[in-house]
Amino acid sequence: MATPPVFSAGAVLTAAQMNAIGLWLVETDTITGTSTTKTLSSVFSSDYDAYKVFALVQSSAAGGLRLALGSSSTNTSGWYGAEPYWGANSVDGVIRFSNAGQAEISFTDTTVAAYGCFDIINPNKAAKTYLSGSGIGRDNFSMTYSYVLNNTTSYTAFTLSCSGGGQLTSGNIYVYGYRV
Repeated sequence: MATPPVFSAGAVLTAAQMNAIGLWLVETDTITGTSTTKTLSSVFSSDYDAYKVFALVQSSAAGGLRLALGSSSTNTSGWYGAEPYWGANSVDGVIRFSNAGQAEISFTDTTVAAYGCFDIINPNKAAKTYLSGSGIGRDNFSMTYSYVLNNTTSYTAFTLSCSGGGQLTSGNIYVYGYRV
């Protein structure tokens, strides 16, 4: 394993040291109040090929935590993928998305925060966008997922929303950029 660089106050960093840093914090945001959506604008740029997102979100109702690229809660269509899930009491299954308007990244509830950790590849390029990750939330459900957004739109933003009539009530979101 490579040894991470050690930085000290006042040290001059070389380009090689700076380029060796894997993830670069691009954006943090907090959800406060009650809203049906949360949009993070101007997060994706040509600086990075891919992004890692960590989201811990509380909602007002049980449902799914959904992601759409852009500043709307849906992309109209184009998400293809599958989401195997496992939960308490031996409940499991697979949800398949075919030409959906959003990708589901976790399950929401009023008492358990939904957690999603995922990678978005090519969101700012005129190419298909790929999404893969995992989530855990309501009733101890956990999931993994892989999606492709089958369009060639270049995005700078993403929007989180809840299915099932829920609203986002609190949470934290961290976005890191990296090159592939």
